[in-house]
Amino acid sequence: MQMMVNIGSTLIYLAIISISFIVYFFLWFLNYLLSSLNTCSRLEKLHLWIKQKLFWGFPLGFLLQQYQPIVMLSIINFYRVKTDTIMQTFSIVLSSILMFICVLSLPIIYRITLKFTREEDEVYTKKFGVLNDGFHFYGWISRNWNFLILTRWLIVSIILVSLREYYCF
Repeated sequence: MQMMVNIGSTLIYLAIISISFIVYFFLWFLNYLLSSLNTCSRLEKLHLWIKQKLFWGFPLGFLLQQYQPIVMLSIINFYRVKTDTIMQTFSIVLSSILMFICVLSLPIIYRITLKFTREEDEVYTKKFGVLNDGFHFYGWISRNWNFLILTRWLIVSIILVSLREYYCF
């Protein structure tokens, strides 16, 4: 329950993302069923629009903006683990999943930015443009700025939570 209190508006965004993926897969299934009728051009356009917006851009933008609160929340929940109630157990499981996603996202983001090194690459900007939105590709630091910031937030969050009782630090 403590995680639900601490997560705040991030929980609403996570619910919106989850519902968006459910709607996407429902439209995909409906489009698959109705494709033989050739009468679902609007449904297909809606499906393609949601696919374009939902995959990579929307989750990556969410992760970039909510990375630090999610990491901080997960680490705080690991600080004193209690599994007396179902909600406490759910909180630990959700914290584990979110922390795993946050840590796993770092090498993925780094690999994506290494693969695409030119600003003019349309495939990159359509899928992963949110990673380097407004940055230039001139040097390693500018290309990997978000990766460096996310890594810094992870390290700072670990230090802040694990050393919170040491006021001299």
